[in-house]
Amino acid sequence: MFSDKQKDAIRQWYRRPEVIDEARRLVDTKQWEELEELIHMHALMPLRRFSELPDYLKNEKGEPLIPSGCAPHKSQDDWNDALETGWEVIEEALGVNQREVNRAIKENEDRNWEEFIKRADQRKRERQS
Repeated sequence: MFSDKQKDAIRQWYRRPEVIDEARRLVDTKQWEELEELIHMHALMPLRRFSELPDYLKNEKGEPLIPSGCAPHKSQDDWNDALETGWEVIEEALGVNQREVNRAIKENEDRNWEEFIKRADQRKRERQS
């Protein structure tokens, strides 16, 4: 579980213009899977490059404030805390939350599956005639 200092640092990390601007673009274009990927992976991957971390992600000794680098294979708890914090920032900044994004992804998957079945049925009918 993140300390308050770690959560504040992760909030600052997700508030960077490159994250918010990309998230805004993805929300505007309704690219929900890509938004989830941004929050769950792309925004967190650079935290593993300890030598490139900004000062707010380091402790007083210059060591990483989050030693796991928010890598799920090193600490599932850190990764989960980072995601929860990231989604809080996105909801605050853009007004969309993870639940809404997950629902939109599911609806899109359902539509895609239904369309796939319709096309398969159509091809089957065409082959039979």
